Amino acid sequence: MTEVPMNSSLEIEMSRPTLLVAPLAALMLIHGAAIGATPPGETGAQEWGFRQVWITDQMMQRTFIVSVYYPAEEQGTQAPLDPSLGPYPGVAFGHGFTMTRKRYDFYGRHLATHGYVIVLLNFTDLNNARQRSELSACLTWLEEQNSDSGSWLFGAIDDEHFAVAGHSMGGGVAVQVAGEDARVDACAPLAPGTTAQEMSAVSVPVMILAGDRDQLIPIDDLRASYGGATPPSSMVTILGGNHNQFMDVSYFWEDLFDGNPTISRTEQQRLTNLYSTAHFGYYLKGVGEYRSYLHGYRGGADPGIDRDADSGEALDLLIEPAALEVSRGKELQFTVTITNREAGASAPSVRTLVRFGGQTRLDPALGPFTVPLEPGETRVVSTAQSVPETAPEIEMDYAVMVEEGALMIEDSFAATVVPGR
Repeated sequence: MTEVPMNSSLEIEMSRPTLLVAPLAALMLIHGAAIGATPPGETGAQEWGFRQVWITDQMMQRTFIVSVYYPAEEQGTQAPLDPSLGPYPGVAFGHGFTMTRKRYDFYGRHLATHGYVIVLLNFTDLNNARQRSELSACLTWLEEQNSDSGSWLFGAIDDEHFAVAGHSMGGGVAVQVAGEDARVDACAPLAPGTTAQEMSAVSVPVMILAGDRDQLIPIDDLRASYGGATPPSSMVTILGGNHNQFMDVSYFWEDLFDGNPTISRTEQQRLTNLYSTAHFGYYLKGVGEYRSYLHGYRGGADPGIDRDADSGEALDLLIEPAALEVSRGKELQFTVTITNREAGASAPSVRTLVRFGGQTRLDPALGPFTVPLEPGETRVVSTAQSVPETAPEIEMDYAVMVEEGALMIEDSFAATVVPGR
C-alpha cells in the first residue's frame, strides 16, 4: 500500500448526499492522524513469545501444564514480554477430545501478535466438572501473575477483560464457563460440543466458528446449539471447512471420521484467526473497525464464510458499495442504511471517514443533517466519494460511524483507486 503524507495534494471530496428517505444527523468526512487497526486476519503489530508453565487448580487440587503465548520483544521461547501496548486481555483455551494444547499453536501465536495473553491448557482428565474448574483456574492464574511483583507478567494483564475459547470438547467447556464465571467477558468456541440450553446461559458476546464439512459435530447440530444464543451473538460458518482443520495437525485415523474439506488447513486457520481476533478486538478492546466483520459489510461480503449474527445493539448499520474500484476522476457510490431497533435511538450522528496510508482524511465543507429515527424506522442515504485525476493508485478504507448517546458503531469497506478509464 502506498503511504500518502498528510501534506499530499491528494484530496478526497464528498458530494452532498442524495437522500433516498431522509437526511441523517451530521454526515461529514473526518480529518486527523488516526491510524486504523491492523486487519484481524493479518499478523498483528507485535511479536509472539512462548512459555510452558505449571498451574495448580486450588479448587480441584490438581496441577496441569499450559502453553502461554504473549506479546514479546522478539519472537521465540522465553522471549522477554513486550509491555509497550499493555495491559493485555487474557484468553483461556481448552483443547478437543483426546487432543493436547500443542495442536493449537497457530491460534495462540496469532492472538499474541494482536496483544493478548493466551493460556492453552492440557485438561487432566475427561471429567467435565474438573475441566470447567481448570479452564477457570487459568483466569485465576492470570489474575495472580498480574498482581505478583515477582512475576514476569506483573502489571501486564488487563484482568477486567477475559475471554474463553476452545475446540470441540474444549469449546463446549468454554461455553459452560462463560455461563458460570462472572470474570468472562467474551466467548468464541471452535466447533463446540454444546447445546442450545448451555448457550442460553451465556450473557456475554459469543461467537461460534464452524465448518460446513464437519462430520464430528455436524453443522446442523451447531446451528441448533446456536439457536439458544442471546445477543450479542454470531455464528461464522467456514465454507469448505471441517472439524480437524481447526488444529495444526490431524492424523489419518482421526480424519477418517471427519468430512473431507474443500479448503486448505491454512485457509481455515486464517479465517479462524480473522474472526476470533475481530470478536475479541471488538468486545474486549473496543476496536470499532472490527464490527464490520461481525455485524457489517466485511463479514457479510466474505465469500469464504456464511454468517448469522445479531449485534443486540440499539442501532443497525450497513454500508454497501456499488463497486470496490474507483477510477481517477470518478465517483465511488455507496449507500448507508441505519435502523433504529429500540426507543431512545432517535437522532443518531453519522460520520464518514476515509482511511489510507495509515491516516484518516476529512472534507470540512460538508455540513450536518439531522432527522429523528422512530423506533423500528430505517433510513437509507446514498452518497459518493470523488477521487481527483491526480490520485495515486492506493487502497482506501471507507468507513461510516454512527453515534447515539454512549453507543458508537462502525461499518466499512475497502476500495482501490485505479487508472482513469
